[in-house]
Amino acid sequence: MGEFHKNIISLYGDAGKKWIDELPEIVRSYAKKWQLHDLRVTNNLTYNYVVFIAHNAVLKIGFNQKDIQQEIKALMHFQNIKLLRYDEHAILMERCIPGTTLTSFVPHKDQQATDICISLMQNFYKPSNTFTQHLSDWLTIIYKDHNLNKDYLKKAQKFTDHLLNSSSETVVLHGDLHHGNILKHNERYVAIDPKGILGERAYDIACFIRNPLEKIIKNFDLIPKRIEQFSQACAIDPVRLKQWCFLHGILSACWRIEDHQNPKSILKFCDFIYSIL
Repeated sequence: MGEFHKNIISLYGDAGKKWIDELPEIVRSYAKKWQLHDLRVTNNLTYNYVVFIAHNAVLKIGFNQKDIQQEIKALMHFQNIKLLRYDEHAILMERCIPGTTLTSFVPHKDQQATDICISLMQNFYKPSNTFTQHLSDWLTIIYKDHNLNKDYLKKAQKFTDHLLNSSSETVVLHGDLHHGNILKHNERYVAIDPKGILGERAYDIACFIRNPLEKIIKNFDLIPKRIEQFSQACAIDPVRLKQWCFLHGILSACWRIEDHQNPKSILKFCDFIYSIL
């Protein structure tokens, strides 16, 4: 069973399994409805079913209707990927060409990857009156009694209170800004799969700093360098960035536990951040 199947069944149980079984027919229905040809399923599925359409479009189908609708709203807000069609369960958008991600830049061209992210962020953030969900909604999970290091949980709770109460900005965040979601599109880089949540930019930066996870936990020396790059370019206190990195790591660990996944890798990241706080 692949990662996609495990994720969907873990989250949605029998309803998720039924949806997976019905996906071939669902795809055929969209192909007919939107006159799509030359369909090819991507080979790195995680939580959504993604299909390449010829050479110029991508069809994204999700089980969770609320998440799909939120992504449509975020895509409309950021406007860096052209939205072609959409409905309650699916999005048809332009395909990034060549579509290479920043993941391959790590570790040998890590500074360049970080510079690309910083450049992308320059004109990315703006306020909005149409988004209502805030980072504080996501962070409520920190206060649950998860099977994690109690000192880490207390530290994360302390940082949650401090960072939320001392934030000087509220913008629409990407919410999942990591190397695999930053793709080359013609001569520019764009960010795909936005979540669209209110908060401060440092949250998105922390997400980028801790990724790609399996590479960063083998190259911890990159983390202080990334923190310094972002701190200088974005005028953010490096101490605050470290706090967001730790909080983001613990938040991710809590999510993994609730999704019945092993948080071991993300906790290695948390261990390192804790050591430099």
